[in-house]
Amino acid sequence: MMRLWQVLCGAALLLSSALVSADPLADLKLFYAEVSSLSGDFEQRLLDEDGDTLERYAGRFWMQRPGRFLWLYDTPYEQQLGADGETLWHYDVDLRQITMRDAATSLSGTPAELLGGDLSQLDRYKLTRLSDADGLEWLQLLPHSDSSDFEEIRIGMAGGQPAQVLLSDRLGQTTAMILHDLKRNPKIGAERFSLQVPEGVTVVDERPGA
Repeated sequence: MMRLWQVLCGAALLLSSALVSADPLADLKLFYAEVSSLSGDFEQRLLDEDGDTLERYAGRFWMQRPGRFLWLYDTPYEQQLGADGETLWHYDVDLRQITMRDAATSLSGTPAELLGGDLSQLDRYKLTRLSDADGLEWLQLLPHSDSSDFEEIRIGMAGGQPAQVLLSDRLGQTTAMILHDLKRNPKIGAERFSLQVPEGVTVVDERPGA
């Protein structure tokens, strides 16, 4: 489940990233002005200290500001992670269980808050332009708060689009998100982010007052 949270935060950063010039904040403002939704395919890898792949996942995603997203994992097993702006949910298809949480509380203090479009969220990070590597232009984000789950976040840009996101947590693990076939501003119906509970699936509701 922790690895899914890392994916979520990396994905949120994708919607806040047009960071390819020497002025990341200017690019970010332009991106918020031009892009309200994003979709594509992803590959997620858990890397060891040598950069070797320990685990690999793949699937599709849809995102829409403010605060709506859906990640569909196809490989190695089927699961879903989604939010409708108020509720965050995780559906483990094999276990036939859905866990629901309050989105605002669960995402507080994470990069996912950037989905809301508030540029003041950038104040949570120190932004540094890194050297180009592997054909990508890299930006480093270091959280100012020691309470953040992440020690470092790096975003690799290609042609003005996010191509990779590397999330290094405080446990020494790195998750790499590799993105393909991105579509800017696709039309996405509200039903895409609406949770439909299949018959026979157990729901664990962890929202306050549930």
